[in-house]
Amino acid sequence: MVTFAVLAAAFSARANVTCPASDTTKNMPEGCKLVRRAAFDVGSGSVKLAMADIKSCNGRVVCTRPVAIPREFRSRAVNLQRFADYNVQPPKVYLTASMRDELVKNLIELNDYAHNNGALEYVGAATNALRLATDDISKFPGPKSETPVTKTAFIDAVKRASGLSELQVISQDLEGEYGFNGARAAMRTSGLAQDAACTPEKTIAWDIGGGSIQVTTLENGLPVVDKAQWGADIFRRRVLEVQAAANIATDNSKTRCAPRDGSPNPVGRENVDRFRREAHELIRNEGRRPDPRNPKTAGNDRFAKRIKKFANGRGCIAGIGGVHFGAVYTALQDNWSKLDKKCASGAAPAGYYTPKHVRCLAEYLATKSDCDEPFTNDRFSPTNVTNLLLVLGFLDHFDFKDDQRIRALDVNMTNQLLTGSGLSVGQVVPQQAGGASGGSN
Repeated sequence: MVTFAVLAAAFSARANVTCPASDTTKNMPEGCKLVRRAAFDVGSGSVKLAMADIKSCNGRVVCTRPVAIPREFRSRAVNLQRFADYNVQPPKVYLTASMRDELVKNLIELNDYAHNNGALEYVGAATNALRLATDDISKFPGPKSETPVTKTAFIDAVKRASGLSELQVISQDLEGEYGFNGARAAMRTSGLAQDAACTPEKTIAWDIGGGSIQVTTLENGLPVVDKAQWGADIFRRRVLEVQAAANIATDNSKTRCAPRDGSPNPVGRENVDRFRREAHELIRNEGRRPDPRNPKTAGNDRFAKRIKKFANGRGCIAGIGGVHFGAVYTALQDNWSKLDKKCASGAAPAGYYTPKHVRCLAEYLATKSDCDEPFTNDRFSPTNVTNLLLVLGFLDHFDFKDDQRIRALDVNMTNQLLTGSGLSVGQVVPQQAGGASGGSN
């Protein structure tokens, strides 16, 4: 098990140092090398790619130089939780051949992009969907048109067909530690770490993923990861269930646009408060679940108690990952000029958002169908609005004031994987797109 102390030592001292442009593969001193590395993050709802030039001397990272990647190659929507069963504890994820083929196709495209742009090495990690995947497919809940695949067969086929033989499934604790390390590195780069309210002990990294949630802090120099084994996808499902039960139409007759598969859009501005309350109730119910480490302590009550300690200027609440930075902050920047001036006046916020901003954005985007801008070409559109409503539910649960700042950081697990992960490093080999045929067991 890679310990936090090892990660911190490897990452904080060196990975935040940017290699100068003068460093090339041809002028490395003896014992040193400069190599371009790719990092693959296989999440529950997406697969992500990052690249950097890594300089190491005698096996120790000296500096890094991030490599810019076009948006279409940074993240791809891949839903590995379509047939997850959250009615059992721990939840059980059923994988299928179609998921396998979709994941392989995207990994091959990202792998080939990395190879064609000079990457020689890679590291890869998978998180919640593959953590919770099952080898027992006897109770597969999906339709007959889907072929269930065991966890073992799925992972083996993906590794073989994508060329990523070193892809590893990591624990949720390690995922939380990676997120915290990445947040601190981003804060150092931006200068935010110089703020007296943003010391390591006063920083909390809050990550809402498609299938899991991690809230990570330091106590006495050691990480504390509070976590839940559900994420944004279960709330999207809940919204669909409520819509179906209440006969809330999602067919977009005005635009002649049928919703994308699994999409609740348009949610409807008149339903924002209703679904915000649904999110709050989901979070409150999760809070009643006992913590395995302390049966007397409830799950998300820990989230609230811990995060509230950092509110009102007492610390830095860092929102990381695709929900905070993509669905909230980036969408806020992209749509700022179109929002109600009662909640979006002046310049767009730089590097943060507030509960007031999230509500304003949710009310605007809730009116949009999957064929309306800004969702027309966005594969993440089925979750964009429900992600906002879920964040609103959390902010209500935390009882935050309207002006409470959540620092939005462009950080995901790939940031940590590139340098300080301690995972096995493989060689990038180009692949040819094709199926990942294999049996169902």
